Amino acid sequence: MGSRAVAHAVFGVLFDVGADAAFIVDPARRRLLAANARLEDLLAAAPGSLLGLDADQVIVAPSVDEPRPVLEVEGTYEDVALRRLDGVPVAVTLTVSHVHLPGHGRLVACLARD
Repeated sequence: MGSRAVAHAVFGVLFDVGADAAFIVDPARRRLLAANARLEDLLAAAPGSLLGLDADQVIVAPSVDEPRPVLEVEGTYEDVALRRLDGVPVAVTLTVSHVHLPGHGRLVACLARD
């Protein structure tokens, strides 16, 4: 197994069982492509129920003083909340990274810590 395959296997496990909520967004469609169990727990969502949701249903816009659009600009955002499925916001620190994956194009990887 090459180092790339090892990295994919290890990071896949970290995505699945990590302590932080993690999700991947298709920036062109603004839809959630993947979400880990921690995000489902944080948002009181049934397994698999977050897939396909519009990112704006999940991410509560930061304060009006924040000039950077959350998914469009990489970085760490302190003043963001995620919205539970019952509408209750949960304050998190959100780290956003842009990733280019061959065959899928540009994706947005997000880690949320509450």
